[in-house]
Amino acid sequence: MEFKDIIAIFRSHARAFVVTVLVCVALGVLFRFVQKDFVVSNLTLNVTRTGAEETTDYQYHDFYRLQADERFADTVVRWLSSPRVVADIYSWISSDSQDAERLHMGDERFRAFKAERLSSQMIQVTYKASGTTEARAIARSLIKQVNEEIATLNKDQQEASWFVVVGDEPVTSDGKISLTVTIAIALALGIFLAFWVVLVRHYFSSVRKEN
Repeated sequence: MEFKDIIAIFRSHARAFVVTVLVCVALGVLFRFVQKDFVVSNLTLNVTRTGAEETTDYQYHDFYRLQADERFADTVVRWLSSPRVVADIYSWISSDSQDAERLHMGDERFRAFKAERLSSQMIQVTYKASGTTEARAIARSLIKQVNEEIATLNKDQQEASWFVVVGDEPVTSDGKISLTVTIAIALALGIFLAFWVVLVRHYFSSVRKEN
């Protein structure tokens, strides 16, 4: 089959090709607008201490303290992957909040944290929320719960210089795919699908003619 024959096939089924592409684009746009609004939040946590421990070996002390902070930051990262800790974080949110009520009903899309240690003392936490207000509420609950876990570890030791986690307001961005990107993806998928629709239609047309 020559190239001009392929062009002739697509010309003869041009309507099916165009309709398939338009349907895919329309479905993509529809999905974009019916998708629930949500934001992606980035929260920066810093591991610090409740006090300073005096020592004559301050140079070595600072070095080992940095190492200890690094190990403890790893512990915080692992806490945020624990289902029990995640459930406790959301339990701090006020029960009269509609967003909190929906979260407690089991929307698993929101009940997850991606935590990563960026440096010895800095942790970045990424999570989803229905809006900026909810994102800030979750951030406050997260910091509070992590410090509760830390206080539990220090319950028996009662060390004066113990770990504590502090954090800033989360930075939020729209979690939904932009309309331009949605149309581009839908268009690419539509062209791919339309290509095969035309070939299948041509195949069955040829079979009917032979019969």
